[in-house]
Amino acid sequence: MRHLAAVVALALAVIPSGRAGAEETKARGTLYAFFATWCVPCRAELPEIDRVHREFGPRGLKVRLVSIDSPSSAAELPGFLEQFGIAAPWIMDSETELLVRYNPAGGVPFTVLLDDKGRKIYARTGYEPGDEADLTAAIEKLLHASPGGVPADADGAPASDELIANLTIRGLGVWRRSNFDVTGDGDLGGVVTRVEPQVRYGRYAVSARMDGGLLGDDRTGAAGDLRLERFQVDLDFDWVRIRAGDHYVQFGQGMSLSLRRLDSLGTDTSLRGGRLDFESGMFRAKVVGGVINPQNFDPIEMRVVGDLEDWLTGLEMKVVPNRNLEFGAYAVAAGLPDASLDGRDVLWAVGGGSTAMSFGKVRVSAEGAAGLRQGIASDDETPWGVTGSLSSDLGPVTWLVEGKCYRHWNLGRPDRVLAYHEPATLERPDQQIPGNEDSHGWRTRLDWQVIPELTVYANGLLYWYSLDGSSPLFPGQAWGEGRTWHAFGGLDLKVGTNATIQLAGGYRDENNTDGSDSVNLWHLDFDASFPLAEKLSMTLTLNHVSETKIAFSEHDFVRGLATVGLAWPGVASIAFLYGYSTEVPVRPTHYPGGEVKVVLPLGSELRLFGGRLAGGRVCVSGTCRDLPPFEGLRLDLVMNL
Repeated sequence: MRHLAAVVALALAVIPSGRAGAEETKARGTLYAFFATWCVPCRAELPEIDRVHREFGPRGLKVRLVSIDSPSSAAELPGFLEQFGIAAPWIMDSETELLVRYNPAGGVPFTVLLDDKGRKIYARTGYEPGDEADLTAAIEKLLHASPGGVPADADGAPASDELIANLTIRGLGVWRRSNFDVTGDGDLGGVVTRVEPQVRYGRYAVSARMDGGLLGDDRTGAAGDLRLERFQVDLDFDWVRIRAGDHYVQFGQGMSLSLRRLDSLGTDTSLRGGRLDFESGMFRAKVVGGVINPQNFDPIEMRVVGDLEDWLTGLEMKVVPNRNLEFGAYAVAAGLPDASLDGRDVLWAVGGGSTAMSFGKVRVSAEGAAGLRQGIASDDETPWGVTGSLSSDLGPVTWLVEGKCYRHWNLGRPDRVLAYHEPATLERPDQQIPGNEDSHGWRTRLDWQVIPELTVYANGLLYWYSLDGSSPLFPGQAWGEGRTWHAFGGLDLKVGTNATIQLAGGYRDENNTDGSDSVNLWHLDFDASFPLAEKLSMTLTLNHVSETKIAFSEHDFVRGLATVGLAWPGVASIAFLYGYSTEVPVRPTHYPGGEVKVVLPLGSELRLFGGRLAGGRVCVSGTCRDLPPFEGLRLDLVMNL
């Protein structure tokens, strides 16, 4: 339920896959726990997953933590797990392939338990204190019934010779009374259904997704849509893997190419065409080609958007001598018909490379790329970008330093909220990022585990930017002009067995490129979860921002969201929300609401929300979108069969 209390963001970097790989190749079962560093309930769940690894790993359970962090937060991951004392192996789901395979509805935390044939026998969406009891019982039952093991593939999943079929059905019903549009938006109603069958036989799989919906309002009338949104054939021949149809793809750390799901932005973009992956010893290569296939139903604005004729092709090669060292080089080209704001075609091509290295407790990663772009400006542009990070573990202290420099670095479609790459932003995911395509700067973060139950951290960033296409490196301006600095910190506290508290706060200051003030704000975030009884837990959250914007005049406002939730682990939960915002005078100030969730088998669930949501800006790795406010009812049903 706490996902309603914070705006979050999703994507990934390619630091080597942690501590995975040094285990046996036979398993009596496999447990995947999907998480992200910015996910509040994930922080409470991870110690429980690590307990499962320590207790059941020696008995034949293969545990994998699966991170879906974006380039703006992935460098924090090794230190994050180190501070929490996590010993379980972890991998990066940089293309959201595993997430979509086991949880087509998306979202974290998500935990799934597979038997030795790869069949899903337990799954859970979200986390509440006490959920671990049902998971432990399911594992005990699995290990008692499974006397042996089967070979596992590279990511730890069972490679079964049995035919395994899964079906996910998602239904969405919405009645919106208003989104407080000043022109008068009127009522809107809609029903959308998504059906996703998957069939897997060993290393071969076929999957599809059918989307259908009926939307209507009192201004434009009713409109229906039914289409085959996704289809993929996946053939894995050990040293070569062939995929035809829709697939997600990332090169390097995502700075030049990243197509995947971004649920917080309401986008889900694949490449429809073909893909070849080669692997032989330390050498890796992948070739992709096809047309961009965005999700046609926009769940944010409740409308159907058309397909595109954008094409993209690329090649990446890597050398991976061991799990602590990786080098890669790539080239990507794309054509975007009628994509510029004046209707011209946009063409771009870039080449680059990335590296990731670990030396004991020290980790280094970097990526750089440059190319040519036509169609945005009157003259050809030469976009280029460089990012890098250095992190180290010094006993109870983890230190991270990151830097970036971008010039014309925007490889998305400028006429739509659609990014084909995810450059690191060095930002909190809930803050606006001005001038990210022409910017340079750095940030540093320090985490200190004071005692095993308490970790405190501090983060500071400073960067300069341009909004008119000029270079931010040598703008001929005084110190502090066209710049943003942001300082924040917080603590993670574990009390007793299942109680957790997270507290964070900070201050942000932005200047315009002429040196004048643009934005000043301070923010406070509080999250707590604790058991009330054996089968009852409570969550409390508060997110508050006090902000001053200076445009033609000074505008002071506040916005925030508070929630109180009660959960019966494995059964149901209920949350009461109160949001508030004085940012837009013509809209309401108060945003009350409530949500009821019913837990169903295999990670299925039924959610009903009623009330108001204030909306606001969401940013994920340099791409931002303004979510509209909402007043009405929303019913979500996810069935995993």
